[in-house]
Amino acid sequence: MSFNERSPLIPFDDDEEDISFLQKAFTIICFVIALAIVVLMFISPHDIAYRDLPNDISSVPYQYLLSHKSFLHFGYLVETLPVEFNGDDQPEYVLLAEIVSVSSSWTLGNYEVLEYRQNITYDDLFPVKTAVSSLSFWMNDVHISFKRDPFNYTSKDSELFDLIIPELCDYKITWNWIFNGNIFRRCELANETSYYLISHVDGSTAWGLKFYNDNGDVYASTSETQYWWNMNRRDVKVEPFAPFPPIMPAIYTAYYDTIQRNHESRRH
Repeated sequence: MSFNERSPLIPFDDDEEDISFLQKAFTIICFVIALAIVVLMFISPHDIAYRDLPNDISSVPYQYLLSHKSFLHFGYLVETLPVEFNGDDQPEYVLLAEIVSVSSSWTLGNYEVLEYRQNITYDDLFPVKTAVSSLSFWMNDVHISFKRDPFNYTSKDSELFDLIIPELCDYKITWNWIFNGNIFRRCELANETSYYLISHVDGSTAWGLKFYNDNGDVYASTSETQYWWNMNRRDVKVEPFAPFPPIMPAIYTAYYDTIQRNHESRRH
């Protein structure tokens, strides 16, 4: 007598299928994110439209608004509120300057400051270059040089010689182990050959920065950032007696974010 034996059925769990699908989806998402990061690292963020611009002296005011340029670019906008009302077509903010990356990749920290001037003849704005800066890869030191080409400020015959004009000096930013900063200054007009400490910086770009001296006098401050959909806009206030140009907190912010971003990429 023959028997047709059937193998016992193995129960199939729908939960295992769901877990397998989630694992595959998570793997694909991680791969796409990693690929996007690699692509961004090797794509130059520099816009060729910013090349060969005229130089000028920085004239950013003591109070302004600082925000990210967009969700995809690591640039910054320096803006202010309109002085007068010109109708419904008036923008909410007036653009004063931009901090643009001129690095060969997003992981490097070379920035230029472009400020906008009014063209009286054509009633429009045109950009000028007022500062250049670079980041030391190993030490994370930042070197900033303000443009002084329009005039021969280095001439010893100039009436301005031996004066300290913050907009005509060179600066260096260093960081300590808890990521607070120090700002150093060197002025050729004052016949300075070395950098001198002029300000300490505490805080973070998200919760606010404070620039101050050894006596506790506050030179400048930035507010807590607004929400991400508002481009992390924040208020910047610089005192008239500050030993650096008003644009300095914006440059410091750009490098603080750049170094933090580089640290995060190295961890992953």
